[in-house]
Amino acid sequence: KKKNPVVCAQGPAISPSRKMVARVLAICALASASLVDDDHVKRELQGADNTDALTSKWTSPELTGNLKVIQDTKKWWGRTRARWVVNLKAVDYEALGCTDGGDAFPWHVHAKWDHPDKDEAYGEDCGPAFTGGHYDPTFGCGPASDNQPEECAKVGRGKDDGEAQTCDVMADVSTCELGDLSGKTRKVSATTGKQAFDDPFFTNLDNVQDLSIVFHCGDGKRVACAKLRGQEPPIGPIGGETDAQGCYISAGYSWCASSEKCIRTWETECPA
Repeated sequence: KKKNPVVCAQGPAISPSRKMVARVLAICALASASLVDDDHVKRELQGADNTDALTSKWTSPELTGNLKVIQDTKKWWGRTRARWVVNLKAVDYEALGCTDGGDAFPWHVHAKWDHPDKDEAYGEDCGPAFTGGHYDPTFGCGPASDNQPEECAKVGRGKDDGEAQTCDVMADVSTCELGDLSGKTRKVSATTGKQAFDDPFFTNLDNVQDLSIVFHCGDGKRVACAKLRGQEPPIGPIGGETDAQGCYISAGYSWCASSEKCIRTWETECPA
């Protein structure tokens, strides 16, 4: 039986093997991640009926901004991929405690969030006791996997035995931990503005809700983290004073004319 070809953008068709399909998907994702279509990002940030999303935010003088991860739930592959959008309004790499001379943050989904009284933290409050190791349900088993060392040793990838796996997104994306966002996409630039990352290998967002996102210095030091929070439910009969467009002022909502909906400005940007 003849195999269907795989096409990346306008490139040539190829006859795929399993490993080749993984490589093509990775290459396409990396290519699209480096070319941010700002209009497309704005549309996704506005939300849609066929998307699920989680959010995080930072409000310190050294790091101010937000993060949103989105999945398309109507496409057959929607629960295995994700788009991450990071929008930094202020960032001071050195003031956060990074002394390695770098200019970008390695970042990862970590396996827990153990700060019941807050949704963001910095420095030592982002340590393993509060956020765990990398989220790794598929046993990618890099050195910082939350399954290291005991569980990874059971599958022959124990860090203590020198068998920890290296994420090789080009050769086989399944070697990567689901939480290793740097390995699957790229680092977050320590500059203000919006950055988008297409993740070719992820999981249903329900599985990572209430876990954490952690930013590191180039030398691995943890400097900022935040809880991955679920979206606020749609505005319903919650009561309280409303404005002329019907937005509930008492709940913090205001009208965004460009997206034609009620938003909370600290959670969702209103495009100009």
